[in-house]
Amino acid sequence: MVGIGFSILSIVIQNQMAFGKIIGYSDREDIFVDSKNRVHVIEINSIKIFQYQAPLHFANADNFRKILYSQVADTIKLKKTKEKDEIVKVENKEITEKENIFGKHVRHVILDFQMISNVDLSGINVLNQILKEYKAVDIAIYIVKCPSKSLESLRAADFFENFPKENMLYDLADAVYVINSTKATDKKENIEQTSYSTENTKL
Repeated sequence: MVGIGFSILSIVIQNQMAFGKIIGYSDREDIFVDSKNRVHVIEINSIKIFQYQAPLHFANADNFRKILYSQVADTIKLKKTKEKDEIVKVENKEITEKENIFGKHVRHVILDFQMISNVDLSGINVLNQILKEYKAVDIAIYIVKCPSKSLESLRAADFFENFPKENMLYDLADAVYVINSTKATDKKENIEQTSYSTENTKL
């Protein structure tokens, strides 16, 4: 019993010390790397890439969520901003604070699962909570580099009933390409809609 208790305590301590990091893109090396203390590493506009350095289970699921929100985007603060919907001026053009924040800052979060070798039900529950909270503030989630064991756990827990399968991608380059393609399509549709509205106004 003492040995089991010590093992559980060791797992809890080790995983509470697990950390996450923001990944950026190095245009000089043409690779994605840890953005901390690295020169010539940039974060892609409106995209945050987050990598957690441990399995995701009961001992650290809450820690994972806290670190993610502290480094990427805090949904509580974003909700308050969204609810206020205050008017601000940017470059002499009036836009809502919602439009300012969500247009120029985080709109897409990529979770790099490379180091998450295992995920249990507690971890999956936290992931579902994160999906729900980010969706409420118009942030899309993508998952890349998911190990086979973790993927099997997600499937067994019906994770994909709430998470779009097309947002589960092979690597960071694929995810960034898909996001940029989506952004380009949305921009084109907005331009076409604006042109249509202008023509109708003239008529």
